[in-house]
Amino acid sequence: MPRFLSASPLLASTSAIQDSRYPENIRCEWLITNYDPNQEIEIGFANFSLETCTACDCDYLKVYAGDQRIQISFYDFQVEDCCSCDYMEVFNGPSSSDRIMGRWFGEDLPAIMTSHELP
Repeated sequence: MPRFLSASPLLASTSAIQDSRYPENIRCEWLITNYDPNQEIEIGFANFSLETCTACDCDYLKVYAGDQRIQISFYDFQVEDCCSCDYMEVFNGPSSSDRIMGRWFGEDLPAIMTSHELP
């Protein structure tokens, strides 16, 4: 059974993780760690949306599982249908210079992804 965990903010938060200490619509980054290979982490957003504005640069959600592989699955997905506007990218590592696992936009649900190499 997945367990819901809270994350530690590295930069300012959007309302996605509902922490009122941080302003909305500002570049944010969250680090989620899991060192127990027998434990699953499920991250859920009832509504994760960003308004188009000059302060909306980019949001990052980083998940690190120690020396374990990570599996990501989506139940619902909706991003602007424009590959150069809004999109989601998943990388196999902690930075955008790591190997890209995919880039998605529109409403097509991404397939279940599992990290291929350990960081």
